[in-house]
Amino acid sequence: MQAIRKAGDHRSRVLIVDDERHNRQVLEVMLQPEGFHLRSAASGKEALVMVASEPPDLILLDIMMPGMDGYQVARAIKADLATRNIPIIMVSALDDRHARMAGLNDGAEEFLTKPVDRAELCVRVRNLLRLKVYGDEREQTRQDEVRFKDEFLSHVSHELRSPLTAIKQFTTILLAGLAGELNDKQRDYQEIVLKNVQQLQAMIDDLLEVTRLETGKLTLEPERVSVPDAVRDALNTLRVTAVARGLMLSSDLPADLPSVSGDPIRVRQILINLLDNAIKFTPGGGAVSIRARVMPEDSGFLRLDVSDTGCGIDPNTSDRIFERLHQPPQPDTASRKGLGLGLFICKELVTRQGGRIWVEPGPHQGSTFSFTLPVFSAGSDRVSEPAGDSPP
Repeated sequence: MQAIRKAGDHRSRVLIVDDERHNRQVLEVMLQPEGFHLRSAASGKEALVMVASEPPDLILLDIMMPGMDGYQVARAIKADLATRNIPIIMVSALDDRHARMAGLNDGAEEFLTKPVDRAELCVRVRNLLRLKVYGDEREQTRQDEVRFKDEFLSHVSHELRSPLTAIKQFTTILLAGLAGELNDKQRDYQEIVLKNVQQLQAMIDDLLEVTRLETGKLTLEPERVSVPDAVRDALNTLRVTAVARGLMLSSDLPADLPSVSGDPIRVRQILINLLDNAIKFTPGGGAVSIRARVMPEDSGFLRLDVSDTGCGIDPNTSDRIFERLHQPPQPDTASRKGLGLGLFICKELVTRQGGRIWVEPGPHQGSTFSFTLPVFSAGSDRVSEPAGDSPP
């Protein structure tokens, strides 16, 4: 990773992009006393090549250029994960609100009108460089924290599996009466032990799954998957749990539903995870359902909805609910303890199979988790790319 420069470091690199040589020279003269390392590009295409080979710390970008204008350059830079954090100051003779809003919408952090005032230019450049350094430092710290957390969780989860397996085995032996008969109170206690062991094992499985996802060790084997079969299997797996909570499970699947392209084990895992969450967050007497339909706006994808009549989700947290370790505050948390990894895993599995996932929250009115998967087509040898970035 590139070393982070300190705020005010005169080695900060500034790229000046303008098709007019005179304009580039004017900006260079203004910035030279600041001690920055200055480079220039005479076109949008040349600028993108330079940014890709040696990313600058800040870009001064003209708008009106032939071939590729500043708006297009800004969009390209901000669309690339490797360069999206480079601050851009757009410089233009267009002194109107429309030009400013267009530039800001395309990702520019600042907007200057020609002729540029030297004092204002230098202040804005220094401030943006200072903010970028601060952001880079925070990002590096975050990556270090995530890396340490992943290593720690992986080690702990592996170390816990062996003793938990032993506890589960001996508890099962006791409950089966193989070590002698238990009285009712002893049996109740052993069942409590077994239930908690199973909960811990589920948490450990989630930790290991996340580790496999992060290290690229999780494998997917896409093939033709029958959605009715996957839904039926998931419902049967959790039917006993739902009945015990007094919930109604149902499905709505058209007879002509096409197959999807995906890993059958992972499709089942996604459905079971979403259903299990819906059951946990729905009070007795409620209902949980699965619905599947071909997307009307794109027949190449199938949409599956898992809906419940539970407590709902705060719309203010719906955009974070798929983040790793995120746990929104909910009432009755005693029955909903976990690590906040299930939905993160679901999102990763859906995305890696060519689909997308989202939630339509409704506080106190239940919620619907929806995800898409590509429809299977004869002769396809890979999973399709997801259609778009936002839910319909």
